[in-house]
Amino acid sequence: MPDGAGIVGALPAEGAPASTTREIASTAAATLRAPSVADAIAALSASAVELGGYVESSSTSGTGGSATADDSRSDGIEPSFPAPLPSGAGSVTLRVPADRLSDARASLAELGTVTESTVEREDVTLQAVDLRARAAAAQASVDSLTELVAQAGDLADLLAAESALTQRQAELESTRQQLTALESRVSLASLSVTVLPEETAAPADPTGFLDGLLTGWNGLVAAANAALIGIGFLLPWLLVAALVGAVVLAVRRRRAPPAPDSD
Repeated sequence: MPDGAGIVGALPAEGAPASTTREIASTAAATLRAPSVADAIAALSASAVELGGYVESSSTSGTGGSATADDSRSDGIEPSFPAPLPSGAGSVTLRVPADRLSDARASLAELGTVTESTVEREDVTLQAVDLRARAAAAQASVDSLTELVAQAGDLADLLAAESALTQRQAELESTRQQLTALESRVSLASLSVTVLPEETAAPADPTGFLDGLLTGWNGLVAAANAALIGIGFLLPWLLVAALVGAVVLAVRRRRAPPAPDSD
């Protein structure tokens, strides 16, 4: 089957009616290293539109680590971006038709190096069947209560019918919203991409004669500097030691007995 297809004509999920096709909600995530984070996010956004989808949310982080976001989710699900984003990184969540998810994922390799990629698929057939049944039952109840309100013979019956009608209408609206969000997850797959800047290459080891000569000269200069620092540190101590030695020598000479007369 196509990657991420939302509705598949296959065996029904356990407990679902035999005539019901499976309804699959697909969620994909990837980590991409690109030369330009901003350009990669712009290209991904344009790709989503070309595939018939849209940009659901985006977030970028400056060099100071602060993030800015544009979140336009309509299904009540919070985006799954890292918090906070690494400095200079960005994230974008795309919603694309379920049968075009594979195309959206394949386009990542054109923008940089994909270091991680995952896809999760959830069978929501039973949830969809349950919500549709609840919506139908709530609609029937609303229709029945609407007739009761119209036929209420006294004020007490009218107030009771209107109260029950208001409650059923709220339940119907809530069920419809849940069903709409679920159907959106099935028809439009979600692709969240974290975009990181390319890693800076480490300096290469010296390979040529000039590189070796420069490295040797730098080493010689460093050694000479170290020697001068050592001499500068020891010089005061050497001067003190010389003075002490001179004093000791002078004292010994004064105390020495005079040489015997040879006569």
